[in-house]
Amino acid sequence: MINFEQKGQKCTFTLTSDFFDFLVSKNIFFGANESAKNRVRTRFHFFDPVAIGPFSSHVVGNVISNIGGFSYTRSPMVHGMKIGNYCSIADKVSSMGVNHPYTRFSSSSFTYDTVNPKFTTCAPDIEGRFQPQKNTSAGKPPAIIEHDVWIGGSVILANNITIGTGAIIAAGSVVTKDVAPFDIVGGNPARVIRKRFPEEVCKRLLALDWYSYQFPYFSGVDVNQEIDTQIDQLEAAISSGSVPKIPENTPFIDLVHAYLGEKPAT
Repeated sequence: MINFEQKGQKCTFTLTSDFFDFLVSKNIFFGANESAKNRVRTRFHFFDPVAIGPFSSHVVGNVISNIGGFSYTRSPMVHGMKIGNYCSIADKVSSMGVNHPYTRFSSSSFTYDTVNPKFTTCAPDIEGRFQPQKNTSAGKPPAIIEHDVWIGGSVILANNITIGTGAIIAAGSVVTKDVAPFDIVGGNPARVIRKRFPEEVCKRLLALDWYSYQFPYFSGVDVNQEIDTQIDQLEAAISSGSVPKIPENTPFIDLVHAYLGEKPAT
């Protein structure tokens, strides 16, 4: 049994062999099939609503994140992260933790943490003396990663930023600000190295919205051609009406219920 539990929005389950096979039948993967079997018996968790795209893959970690079709992550994700279609995320990518309020006399979390035992135990009668105050720097949502983004290994992402479609993040970068579509960035802090393509090419790719479509149907597209020719071929394939769009992400809880026989997955 997958021992599914839900407390409020937090959901947990155990990945059994049967549930693994069920998810594969729905085109949801955990890496290459043989090695992925090693993840059976892992306890996973997610916060509902989380939705997941077809042919996506969580290769490591035990958090199910929002991830689009044909994307994969080789790094553990954090709750609330959103990943678009056709994204490639290497290993050791992480999100920054909570920002401490550094304008106070101390940056220690004792100035705002009212529940941690290491603080509450030492001064159970602290009320009437020192008064911790809410940390307004906390609670920022994790990064939003749009479509066709490639993130190299050992990258650190700040919270509350957006990595634009087509961007590339060099390995080892610390990204503290939004990254515009098709920018290649690197360094600590990450800075723009250059655009992947000339501005007109970037505009054509964004207008084409090719990343909303299923690539196996890109008939006649030759990736060895110049980029302008590739876009011409993509435009012809998509305008023919023969290229289906990627289905919308399925709420992961629907997949759980479908496996348990409670209702069909969308």
